[in-house]
Amino acid sequence: MDSIPDKSHLRREKIEERKGLTSGEWAQRSRAVVEKLLHTDLFQNNQTFHVTFPMNNEVDIRPLIRWIWSKGKRVVMPRTDFTEKRLVNYIVHSFDDLEPTRFHMHEPKMNNPLFTGHVDLILVPGVAYDKKCNRLGYGGGFYDRFLTEQKAFCLAPAFDFQIIERLPVESHDRPVDLVITEKRSFRLSS
Repeated sequence: MDSIPDKSHLRREKIEERKGLTSGEWAQRSRAVVEKLLHTDLFQNNQTFHVTFPMNNEVDIRPLIRWIWSKGKRVVMPRTDFTEKRLVNYIVHSFDDLEPTRFHMHEPKMNNPLFTGHVDLILVPGVAYDKKCNRLGYGGGFYDRFLTEQKAFCLAPAFDFQIIERLPVESHDRPVDLVITEKRSFRLSS
């Protein structure tokens, strides 16, 4: 039987692996993921998208965000409330609406319009995924809590090396509906 890796060890390992990408590899792999995302009907058929600004060499979805804006669709981005341990969502019209915050994040300025409505699609950030669409986040539980309140389709853009055979899963962990990498995709089995 395969042993399940320790979450904190796996988190460090995958973040380091992402940081080890050259800028050219990161850009090329990111472009391939974004192209695959845009070839799904998820972006044509939905209007309101919850996204985060990429950090720590996450897949660069900035071209995808620009595409969403160019189609007149709505972009919602979270700001992390560390006191309440939750995400507060804002409508964002351009990258100028963001500011640097903790942990090298770029989040909405607090004078952006607050968003409390329904989103159609959530692009969920993460560190690692398994083939059953389980997700390993950064360890704060912000997205696990947020996703329990949502009915939106959850999609994780990732690099192929972020996929492992089996992640340790706890009762509070929330899987995503679909993981798309530059090479393959995995859908949550119903």
